[in-house]
Amino acid sequence: MTRRFIFAIFLLLFAVVACSPGAAGEVTLSAPQSDYVFQIGETGEITLEVASSLGIEVPGTLTVALTPTDGTVGAGWNQVRSIKVGSGEHTLAVTLGTSEIPATFGLTITFDYQGKAAHLSGVTVRFVEEVTDEETQSEQEARVTSVETSAAQSQEGTSGSRNTASTTNRMIQAGQVPQDADALKTGMAEEDQQIREAQDDLIARVMADPVVLRLDHRLKIDGFEQAGQEAEPESGEFTLTYLRGEGEEARIDGVMVEDLAYACLTSDSPLQIPGLVAGNQTFQEYAGQVTGEGLVRGRTVMNLTQEEQSYSFSYGDGTAEIHATLVGGAVREVTLDWQMNWLPLIGLMAGCILLLVAAYTASRRRDEKTAPPCPPEEKPTPPPGPSPLDLLARAEADYEAGEEVQAYRGAARALREHVSMTCGTGTELTDEETIALLPEADPTTATVREALSRCSRVSFGGKSPEETEFISIVRTISEIITKNDGEVQ
Repeated sequence: MTRRFIFAIFLLLFAVVACSPGAAGEVTLSAPQSDYVFQIGETGEITLEVASSLGIEVPGTLTVALTPTDGTVGAGWNQVRSIKVGSGEHTLAVTLGTSEIPATFGLTITFDYQGKAAHLSGVTVRFVEEVTDEETQSEQEARVTSVETSAAQSQEGTSGSRNTASTTNRMIQAGQVPQDADALKTGMAEEDQQIREAQDDLIARVMADPVVLRLDHRLKIDGFEQAGQEAEPESGEFTLTYLRGEGEEARIDGVMVEDLAYACLTSDSPLQIPGLVAGNQTFQEYAGQVTGEGLVRGRTVMNLTQEEQSYSFSYGDGTAEIHATLVGGAVREVTLDWQMNWLPLIGLMAGCILLLVAAYTASRRRDEKTAPPCPPEEKPTPPPGPSPLDLLARAEADYEAGEEVQAYRGAARALREHVSMTCGTGTELTDEETIALLPEADPTTATVREALSRCSRVSFGGKSPEETEFISIVRTISEIITKNDGEVQ
């Protein structure tokens, strides 16, 4: 009974495994055409149809190879990249590279997955000088579908390379068989190893050179430690980086092919001055001159070859530089270069501009505060109208016509008009304004006040005029108007 139970369990497990997704199925690649035409210099690209019956997403390695056909002069193209194919039907864009000359290639595409491979071949890719309608019509639309093979049988790609996460491109010469993914990775690794070995060899020769060792020793005396090395074997260029403390950096740059061409030490910090330079009398005079100006040493540059040594010592952020040249262990030349320090001049110019602006602003404010003198007030010219004598004549006519109130009003107006024209501005006045214009001590003032008062009592106060009163008022006003050419004395 127990044996039967165990046997039944094994049968059940086998059925589950056999029916599980991915236990059966395949990936198929299809190209809609068997012939593609592109213009030279253009990057070719086609779209594949991908169908998967596995039921799950499958990772794998896609290898695309363009192989020059017989008689084609030029290079092919090979690409290896990792992709994942999902269940069902999809499309996949495939890049085919380019060609600078007319050429014909055979296209092979392989997808390696789970120990199997979908292998697509029989597609032709042509690069022509100009894609014409005739070339386009010649493209064969015969559908090409992949066949399933084992990964070991596939010439392009293996299952062992499907986990790579990068894309690798290589050119293939005419007649070559496309490299598989492992071969490409091996080739790349070998190239990298060769480059590293060439870099190590260049650095080793640099560090053994006496000139470089002299600069390295000088930096270490000043407390610097080497922190990095860079080398370019093809050009022979190298860079050695040094650090001191937390932020100070120095470097040695140079070129070495067979022998050292030069080595240049650069430091933004002052370094110890070589003894031959420091003991030179000219250098001492120049150094005393610049330090006497209050300039502090800064950047140091030492450019050395096997025959000659050049030193540059900067003071005051480049305000002054002392250059020294040594040949054969002896000082040949020492020079002092002064750089124009524009900061004081710029400050002086800015100060002058500010003074000019301040003076101009003060002048404008002073002119604004000092108002121009007001022109003399001109008396307005009264509009043309009846003269005081004309007004007085009208009042007499009104009185004779029996218009006594109107006559008294007219007589008072004639008197006010006369006083306004001779003592005021000629505008219409009231009785009080008229009296205010006349000098209080002038006898005429009392006469004018009396005449206006008598006229007001009749014209506004309702008093009945006396028989001879109006004649007396008219005579008095007439005398005032005509007295001394019409002026009130």
